[in-house]
Amino acid sequence: LDDISVKKSAGTFKGWECNFDKEADFNQFTVIDSNNDRFSSSYFDWGTWNYLFKTGEGPYGPDYPDHCAGYTSDEDHDADDWLFTPVLKLTGGDTYIVKYKVRAHWARTPERLEVKYGTAATAAGMTQTLMAKTDITNAEYVEYSQELTPVADGTYYIGFHAVSDADNMILYLDDISVKKSAGTFKGWEC
Repeated sequence: LDDISVKKSAGTFKGWECNFDKEADFNQFTVIDSNNDRFSSSYFDWGTWNYLFKTGEGPYGPDYPDHCAGYTSDEDHDADDWLFTPVLKLTGGDTYIVKYKVRAHWARTPERLEVKYGTAATAAGMTQTLMAKTDITNAEYVEYSQELTPVADGTYYIGFHAVSDADNMILYLDDISVKKSAGTFKGWEC
């Protein structure tokens, strides 16, 4: 008996990322307006997730970031809006690092976000929590990082759930990535 080896298959998930550099990046996501409060303006839709592509001085003040996703508030309804990643084929027991950047438009109008994952791109399908409801008060991007370890092989989605109070402003989301942890099994030989 000689040259025994156990190595991970080359076909396994290596990673996924989205920087929202173009509208097609945003269009791979699924948007669910759970409270049906979307309404259109000349600039974008309010009360839901949008692709935000204009930069600089916008109608809502300076430092309006470009090329990102954004939840735009409704004056009358608290947020209940989901942005789901495209399907991710993950291996049970492997650990993945999920990173993303978020910010509020102004510190004086804090936003609120929770991040979950599950096997369906629906609110009911989001069964595991990556980030509990968190107030976002920073007006500059802050990167968050969590570990995701699915219990079984399968298709998964990550859901970004805007749950801000009514009549705030804009919650910005950018630079999402899902990558296998460097600490996962790479192989063994004897």
